[in-house]
Amino acid sequence: MKKIISLTLALLLIFGSLVVFPASAAEESIISGKTGVCDKLNWSLKVETGEFSVSGEGEMWDLQEDDEPEWHEYRDLIKTVIIENGVENIGDQCFWGYKNIEKVVIDDNVTRIGSGAFVLCEKLKSLKLPDSKDLKIAGSAFSLCKNLKSISLPENVKSIGDGAFSCCSLKTVSIPKSVEYIGRDAFGSDIEKFVVDKSNKYYCSVDGNLYNKSKTTLVQYAQGKTQKKFRVPKTVTKINHAAFEFAENLRKIVIPATVKKAEYGAFLDINKNTKVKFLGTAVQFKKLHAYDCDEFSLICEFMKKHKDNTLRVNETDGLKLSSNLYTKDNPTSFKSSNPKIVRVSKNGRVRALKKGTAKITVIRNGVKAVIKVTVK
Repeated sequence: MKKIISLTLALLLIFGSLVVFPASAAEESIISGKTGVCDKLNWSLKVETGEFSVSGEGEMWDLQEDDEPEWHEYRDLIKTVIIENGVENIGDQCFWGYKNIEKVVIDDNVTRIGSGAFVLCEKLKSLKLPDSKDLKIAGSAFSLCKNLKSISLPENVKSIGDGAFSCCSLKTVSIPKSVEYIGRDAFGSDIEKFVVDKSNKYYCSVDGNLYNKSKTTLVQYAQGKTQKKFRVPKTVTKINHAAFEFAENLRKIVIPATVKKAEYGAFLDINKNTKVKFLGTAVQFKKLHAYDCDEFSLICEFMKKHKDNTLRVNETDGLKLSSNLYTKDNPTSFKSSNPKIVRVSKNGRVRALKKGTAKITVIRNGVKAVIKVTVK
């Protein structure tokens, strides 16, 4: 027996340097370093599993446009992000565009998730948010995470910035009583229903749409709903930016004259067939929507068919208009760039006078259309 043991030990001494132990391999597969303000934090990446973690006590850096975090060169290896106890925040743009992140777990010690922290993490499916006191989720924090289909907002979240979850695939969002601020376009266009805790002092939901508590501001229409018509409540005096953005299923929106302000982009990228009807006058609409009306369209064409809008001398025809914006009075103006070639009446009746070309400019409710006319 002693001879066998001696032989075994001898072999180990001879070949020991060739033996690879699993523990050593695991150690070699970990990449790590210092990070954060005053290097008080540590980061590590387990290469085989893609598990990335930040630990220690302190704050992460907020990155600027051209900055890169210490681990940036390994970004394609990261699949899971774990922010451990002691870390106070997630810095701006720290994981911007990390395309392979699938899961994020954030400890309850984190009180702020920075602007653009996880923007464009397209594979992100699982998100555990911290239940820390007065949690702030900054603008675009999780924007463009297209595979993120559900979130659970913690009971202590205080503010949710502009576009925080825009262009995600969320269907239902429950707003807890702690929320005091929700930014513009915070939850994207797939939302089918908002549910707000009745104890919330700042927000409420009506028929699945999001309003401020007094129902004077339409914060966001649930743009993923299937209904075809929506009438803005008469209590509303303001419509937020992107409130109806990408509301593909709507075909008609009725706005009462009580609305005094619609922020720029309120109707941006709605379905081109959606009609917006304002129950006040065009002057009132201009005051509430004091921007170029590039959110709306106006189509101008002849009553009869004319190839390339070509008319013969002395030929007449009328113009027909199609718009997705209507007001109580629908004021319309017509103007010819060269009345000696083409004349147009105040009712849109066109007469070709002599050979040449002219442009007719039509403006209805502040929306402009131009039609080029050739006379032969």
